[in-house]
Amino acid sequence: MKLFSIRAAFITAALLPILPLKAAFEPKIVSADAKWVLYVDLVSFRDSTIGKEVVAAATKLQTQAAQQKQIPLQVDIAKLLTTIGSITAYGANYTQDPSKLDGTLIIQGTADLRKIAEGAIAQATVSSPAEVIQLKDFPLEAYSVGNGEQQLVVAFPKEPIVVLSKSKTQVMKALEVYRGSAPSLAKATDSPVRQLLMANGDKHPYLRAACLVPSEQEFPGGAPQARVLQMAKSAGVGLGETDTHAFIHLELLASDDEMADKLQKIVQGLAAMASLAESNDKQLAEFLQTMAVKRDGRTVSLDALYQSQRVVQLVKDMQNQEQKAPQHGHHPAKPEGKMIAEWVADQDLGGESASAEQLVYHTIENVSLKQGMTIILSGRPDKGEHARLDVVEIAPAAGGPALRFEAEGMLLKNYSRENAAYASGGKMISSRERVPATARFQFPAADGVYTIKVRYLDEKDGQSTFSVSLVDPAESENGQ
Repeated sequence: MKLFSIRAAFITAALLPILPLKAAFEPKIVSADAKWVLYVDLVSFRDSTIGKEVVAAATKLQTQAAQQKQIPLQVDIAKLLTTIGSITAYGANYTQDPSKLDGTLIIQGTADLRKIAEGAIAQATVSSPAEVIQLKDFPLEAYSVGNGEQQLVVAFPKEPIVVLSKSKTQVMKALEVYRGSAPSLAKATDSPVRQLLMANGDKHPYLRAACLVPSEQEFPGGAPQARVLQMAKSAGVGLGETDTHAFIHLELLASDDEMADKLQKIVQGLAAMASLAESNDKQLAEFLQTMAVKRDGRTVSLDALYQSQRVVQLVKDMQNQEQKAPQHGHHPAKPEGKMIAEWVADQDLGGESASAEQLVYHTIENVSLKQGMTIILSGRPDKGEHARLDVVEIAPAAGGPALRFEAEGMLLKNYSRENAAYASGGKMISSRERVPATARFQFPAADGVYTIKVRYLDEKDGQSTFSVSLVDPAESENGQ
């Protein structure tokens, strides 16, 4: 329930200003059996260009939520964030079953007055008594926020930390690790997760994440990303800023030398992903020039730099695109650019509900594409069909490997992402409103003639309309 999620987030946030400020990652507070770890250094992040924009956006969001009475208390987000030192989250399993989640969140910050937290929680217990309840039978001060699958336990041990988890059992386990009575990553020197978290060279990222690659059974069925990641045993990433640039450091540890060679080639292909959010060739070229892929034995790494202010502007542009949704009842807008194909999803492929059997391809042959050209997929739902799109494949007309572009990774307008185990990557996009929806990306390869294949869902009970159009690089740059 969205209302609970908003309330829980701000209730939790209000409990943070009681902790000592710490920024360095501490493996001793993470369980030795952790399969994934996420660490955020708020000290560095809030002083960065991107961090300042996030603080401003969070403040705006909270103000809007407060005006709509969606949160039980009002706090100064900017001041609050100055009291938080770091956030560490970890877990020992991968599951989509909420009842089996074992993730734990540990927050460290300043030694600010505890009465701030006590006042915030007291206000929440009064304004939302059904959602915020003190756990009087717990051996330390703790509160339950929410109910059922959305329940969250917020605990205040004697140590200068706040612990959050799905259950009281997980809270106590986290405390045992923190107190040194249970194994931690500090002594698990052979843990790939620990090694990846510490491997960032002379850079100091404000976000670090590392994980063991899940088993085949834990991936969405047959997704291409699953098959790619199975080549690696573990993966790690670091994000941060140096001067005016943001940086990313990615590491993949392959299971053997052959897989390492394949991983190196795949990581080099990540350069094409930059085109999904860029506006012209020049910016794409600048980004590609900073990318460096290295291989050291079975470890493949990627480093890249990008102007921090440009990252901020890209995010703003994406938000503006999504907010400019057409109003109901308006006449359908003319497709942007030059339309090269249009079709109606009106086949009867059987089945009463969406399934893999209803995923089909629409092929467009002999299409002249230019590097940096914007490709726009438009969909209009009709008669109960939600204009679902899965993936686009583009291959040279003369033959050769195809580039794949997942729909959920494109720039979306009036489309929303949804989970679907039978889709490529376990996700697809759909539009449930009877308004035009678009998904766009930029073509990163060389100029030439190509075959475009669009995979979409064709349910038997509807007649969604799809189209594909192209915008030349020069037109994209001039905003036409």
